[in-house]
Amino acid sequence: MSLRLAGASLIFAAALFWLAWALMPGVGINDPGTILDLVGQHAARVRASVVAQLLSAAAYAPALMGLVATRRLRRQRSIRGGAILLLIGAMGSAADAVFHLLAVMLVGPGMDRAAVLPVLERMQGDGLRFILPMILCFFVGSGAVAVGFARLGLVSRANPRSLVFAVALALVGGSLAAGHAGAERAVGLCVLGLFSVSQAWMGIALWRRPAAGTGG
Repeated sequence: MSLRLAGASLIFAAALFWLAWALMPGVGINDPGTILDLVGQHAARVRASVVAQLLSAAAYAPALMGLVATRRLRRQRSIRGGAILLLIGAMGSAADAVFHLLAVMLVGPGMDRAAVLPVLERMQGDGLRFILPMILCFFVGSGAVAVGFARLGLVSRANPRSLVFAVALALVGGSLAAGHAGAERAVGLCVLGLFSVSQAWMGIALWRRPAAGTGG
């Protein structure tokens, strides 16, 4: 597979991943009642978010195949392992998009809020626990690939360091913003944006230097 194609796919996947969350009216909200209210008010945006998130998840496949198919890149253990984790994470992202689609269906015409609320509550509880490990793989895998790219000199070390900052922002900023929906959303989008920029940065490196990863 062409590294240009892999790079373009990674840029596309990263951009759509962030766009999907930017379209969501809330980020990191788990209360079923609040979710139904927000989705009911912004159903069209949530549908568009679902499409973007599913397209993003699909675009990670050719991007990561390009990485592991390239001799020099796959020799880096962090890239090889990170690509596997990131692909698992992309599957988790696709599953998460289906959760969002379910929320849209639950606020459709003729749906009884009192009847559907327990369903969403279970999905946000026991259901979410099934995909949380996969979603965690997305972020761990992205960081591992970034470290590998930095070691090969394809991106600067500022790339993986920005992800350390993203984690710190999630922990500290998330704690400070707790209870304030607007602030929580802003912090969440900033954290996701840093991961998306890191991935797009790596995609640009592959696009600009398609021969960089092919050498011995």
